[in-house]
Amino acid sequence: MNASIPTNNTPEGFTPLFEAVTGNGWAYTEAFTPHGQPREHWRPILAAFGAIPPEALRQRQERVKRMRHEDGATYNPFDSPGGKGTPWALDMIPLPLTPMEWSGLEAGLIQRAGLMERILADAYGPQHLLTNGLLPPELFLANPNFLHSCHGITPHGNRYLHYYAVDLYRGTDGRFRVLRDHASHPAGLGYALENRIVISRMFPDLYHRTQIRRLAPFFRTLHDSLVQRAGQRKPDPAIMLLSPGPDSPIYFEHALLSRYLGYPLVEGQDLTVRNGRVFLKKLGGLEPVDAIFRHIADDESDPFTLRRDTSTGVAGLLQVVREQQIDITNPLGSGFLDTPVLPVFLPGICRQLLGEELMLADHPSWWCGEAAGRQYVLDHLDSLLHGPALDRSVMMTASDPAAALQASPYLRMAREPVRAFLFFR
Repeated sequence: MNASIPTNNTPEGFTPLFEAVTGNGWAYTEAFTPHGQPREHWRPILAAFGAIPPEALRQRQERVKRMRHEDGATYNPFDSPGGKGTPWALDMIPLPLTPMEWSGLEAGLIQRAGLMERILADAYGPQHLLTNGLLPPELFLANPNFLHSCHGITPHGNRYLHYYAVDLYRGTDGRFRVLRDHASHPAGLGYALENRIVISRMFPDLYHRTQIRRLAPFFRTLHDSLVQRAGQRKPDPAIMLLSPGPDSPIYFEHALLSRYLGYPLVEGQDLTVRNGRVFLKKLGGLEPVDAIFRHIADDESDPFTLRRDTSTGVAGLLQVVREQQIDITNPLGSGFLDTPVLPVFLPGICRQLLGEELMLADHPSWWCGEAAGRQYVLDHLDSLLHGPALDRSVMMTASDPAAALQASPYLRMAREPVRAFLFFR
């Protein structure tokens, strides 16, 4: 395909960045139609970038790198011997969506979040999905993401899911699909904020001329919801952002969110449980804590009850939760939704609980714990990607995948390879 973007302010003497665009025809191209014509919602961006000489674009890219360096935007600040860290990658060209695409995603994500809320309420409550056969026993009995000690606990405000994120990609047919769910402690919000800040400084005219959805209303809604739930006991609740500390690979995000939202950034050692309440240790004494914006894993939240080999949590926190003396976002146990194989069962659960079809399809996956899924995986062994069904941290390697699959099928699942992958939160 070939395409060109005419502009009235294109300098003479150079070829615009998008003068010629080629494609193989089998994949969806974000900016251009199959006939090589610019998509209407991409035209302002293509024109803006096409009018900038390549050398000027390279200079702006260097400025973006410097800005990220000055902000300290890294993904893992301790992954290199010199301590320089890995800079957060940022593509200067944004991804625009049409109003119709955005509305479809919004409706699908609202439906999915509501469905996930009901799944959590059932999993840690009556477990009808288990008794009715919509979820297999393995997801409760052998799943490290299901916290048995949280069963029967009603979270503060009777809300099981406050903060939820998904990884989306656009398939070769142009449809968005869900690649992965994040519910325990979703990451990426701080990096999205950093991206928006940098791009708005680098391309202020483009930023203000196009109809960009602002991030501020989301943060305002998030803050108001935290205050509303935690403020049932007092009008000005004390909210803490709980981080594993500087060793976290995304500590930059924790620090940025702490500054932006105005929540003190604390670690487990900064908090203590006394008389059924959580307190912040300060030089002047102990100050009560009303809510925690949690950025540590479920099983690391309470070293006394959940996992004794961790030092990132607060001993006794689970009992405070049980007595509804603290509001935690997200509630302990929400990592059940992060179970890799759970999306395999979502279409049936959606029809049962909501009486609707699932709007956003998941990436094609098969669980080897059921006969049909196991047979499909065996028939397509070499063309699928194999992985853990319950614990994402476990590496599934075997010299003979078929034999390993037959030995422990409920621990394994397979997925189609992702083509034309596009990642965003």
